[in-house]
Amino acid sequence: RTLFAKIAGILDDINKAISEILGKAQKSIVDIYDKLQALWKDSLLKAWEEFVITIQKLISTLQTEIIRVCTKTFKDILSALEKYGPALKNYGKAIAEIVKPINDAAQELIKIVVNAAEGVAHEFKQYVASFPSFESIRNEFNDKVKVLKLLEKATELTNSLFDQINILPQTPETSEFLQKLHDYLIAKLKQEHIDDEKYIEELGKLLIKAVRSIWVSIRSTYPGSSDHVIDFQSWIGSLTHSFDSLAVLPSILSFRSSILNYILNENWDVVFNKKLLYSWIFFNDFELRGHVVDGKHLFTFDGLNFAYPGNCKYILAQDSVDNNFTIIGQLTNGKLKSIMLIDREGSYFEVADNLALKLNGNLVEYPQHLSGLHAWRRFYTIHLYSEYGVGIVCTSDLKVCHINVNGFYTSKTRGLLGNGNAEPYDDFLRIDGTVTENSAALGNDYGVGKCTAIEFDNDQFKSSKRDEVCSELFGIESTLAFNFINLDSRPYRKACDIALAKVAEKEKEATACTFALAYGSAVKQINKWVLLPPRCIKCAGPAGQHDFGDEFTVKLPNNKVDVVFVVDINVTPVVLSNLIAPAINDIRESLRSRGFSDVQVGVIVFEESKRYPALLTSDGGKINYKGNVADVKLAGIKSFCDNCVEQIITEKRILDIYNSLKEILKGIAPQADEKAFQLALDYPFRAGAAKSIIGVRSDSLEYKNWWKFVRTQLTGSITRFDGALLHLIAPVKGLSLEGVLSEKLIGFNSRLVATVDGKDGKKRTKLQFDNDMGIDFVLNNGGWVFATQNFEKLKASDQKKMLNQITASLADTLFKTEIVSDCRCLPIHGLYGQHKCVIKSSTFVATKKPKSV
Repeated sequence: RTLFAKIAGILDDINKAISEILGKAQKSIVDIYDKLQALWKDSLLKAWEEFVITIQKLISTLQTEIIRVCTKTFKDILSALEKYGPALKNYGKAIAEIVKPINDAAQELIKIVVNAAEGVAHEFKQYVASFPSFESIRNEFNDKVKVLKLLEKATELTNSLFDQINILPQTPETSEFLQKLHDYLIAKLKQEHIDDEKYIEELGKLLIKAVRSIWVSIRSTYPGSSDHVIDFQSWIGSLTHSFDSLAVLPSILSFRSSILNYILNENWDVVFNKKLLYSWIFFNDFELRGHVVDGKHLFTFDGLNFAYPGNCKYILAQDSVDNNFTIIGQLTNGKLKSIMLIDREGSYFEVADNLALKLNGNLVEYPQHLSGLHAWRRFYTIHLYSEYGVGIVCTSDLKVCHINVNGFYTSKTRGLLGNGNAEPYDDFLRIDGTVTENSAALGNDYGVGKCTAIEFDNDQFKSSKRDEVCSELFGIESTLAFNFINLDSRPYRKACDIALAKVAEKEKEATACTFALAYGSAVKQINKWVLLPPRCIKCAGPAGQHDFGDEFTVKLPNNKVDVVFVVDINVTPVVLSNLIAPAINDIRESLRSRGFSDVQVGVIVFEESKRYPALLTSDGGKINYKGNVADVKLAGIKSFCDNCVEQIITEKRILDIYNSLKEILKGIAPQADEKAFQLALDYPFRAGAAKSIIGVRSDSLEYKNWWKFVRTQLTGSITRFDGALLHLIAPVKGLSLEGVLSEKLIGFNSRLVATVDGKDGKKRTKLQFDNDMGIDFVLNNGGWVFATQNFEKLKASDQKKMLNQITASLADTLFKTEIVSDCRCLPIHGLYGQHKCVIKSSTFVATKKPKSV
């Protein structure tokens, strides 16, 4: 009892000491993080902005000087030709006089460039020299560690702990192990140079000896027969292979004195190696995957494939034990016309091949999120999901559908896709538990209602010849060959041959490409990179524009326009209902009044607390949105456990450290707004349409996230925003203009200031506002920034004026900006063709007037 009391006291002391150490360490980490943030805001960012401004000024100066010199030279050439043209004998003198100003201009230009470059380099060196170095930050942190005496306290604590452990009964082997472990820990705390691998190997051997000695000691003191006692010696001997994994311990235990140095230098690849994670059973994929291709071609969960040309509703898959889910497909003349997902409670979604979505028989729009049942749309795919463990992903025309079922239902499913027990021989399992002889009898058994029986034809199961098109798409020279090691292509090749045996010659390539798409998207389902053969990647448009790699030039505007709104649903209800929602609908009329007869408007909404954005639809699943965004309630699939860590950890100091790390990781990973904007860049913009992306935010996008800033720069450089103009509707900090009430200021671009009463170009230079990442991006791309922070203060009439100003300004920018773009047909996600355009030249014609209608 006294011993236990001592141990309890020691544990209390250890707990208090650890809590104090963690608290001080957390405070030091927070201080360093704040200093790094201050370093970014006060030094690096300002230096970068000034450097960019200096470079822009230099380029502008060079451009002006080059134009001046070229103009002067050209004039000199003309005058020389006029003067010396008649007298050819004096051409040498004329050329010398012509070359002289060019030479002088070149020399002057070189001097200007050299001086400017030297000035910029010198200024940049001064900025860099003024930055506090990472070495000074590291030294400051080390000083704090020394002041707090963390290493001394940790050493003292370790010595005390081992002293108390040594009081307990020991064997020679355990004493030797503990002494070795003690020496190793003390050496690491004192930062002595030791051979980690050698130490770990010796500790492993000593640990095995210690465990063996303890077991022998227990057996020798066991009162009675030991015949039935488990012999752990052979079992422990097998653990030697497991101790190979201890080789990673040096990477974990070799802490440097600087946390930043540790993060930058440690071998994290060893710890977070993908193969290491997949070596554990918990990270393996146990999903059952079935596929329906071109309606009648089915690929079972166990890899069997056959054709069933039905003309009825059929059960594709069903939980035969608990009835948690049922998947039903409607086949009409062998084509999939609709697919239905039913959950345990009887609620169901049904998607038709025209994109229409039904909830319990009633037409609804995407996205839909019920309790446990979800449906949403992307540009090329439709998704249904049940929280009972079932997911369906289909192309928008239902030609390819993938059914993914949780491995919990192994051997529990029934239907045309088999029972999912990894045994193909019994996939033709009937409802009554007997195995039928062929696929036709199987399909007839799972018909829903009165269905005409299908006669079995051997051609439904195999083809007598191999088609040349299928051989090319699934051959070794195909781009799909890179994935043959990840997913067996033979069932898809076989189904391709079966399908092409019964289609017309002119339809063979399109049909074969459907099976190539099925294989490619199945590879995508297991998160592997894939690229369809170029002949299967087609873009919309006439000949010369629709084949993979086709390049062409377009001049805009014409009568077509594509507009995408990216809306933060967290804007205030007044802004959402009185400004954003009306603007989405009113912009159509503003564009039509300027001659745009073909207007497409897409809407993507996001919320900071939700992981994924949502693509809104109307008119039966179409992405040309005509609904009211103010009525949208953004939901989604619930997380497995919200705030689990906060519920488990009760120690405030540890929780503070966790929250700090969580914020850092949150800054590194792309958040909902970035995902929404990336989804907007995937929008299927038409090559021959003027394009615009309008971002709506509830807050300003400040320069405080390094990772977001870098990703934004890369996105802009790589995508060039697909030739789209950018605009922003968001709060603008520090917005003011002398002589104008702040409530009256509603927006600005690089040339104009907009108030509720009109636009003014003369006052633009006097406009004051705080720059942020969003504003800079928009202004650099010729767009408008509209401020919403004062919208609720405006009268109803002024709110209407602001709405009209926004829609008119956006429409005018599209109408008056004459653009020449280079476009190309490229693959999206490796599976679909889409035009990607880059603006080559852009001219704003302020005096352009729309034609009278």
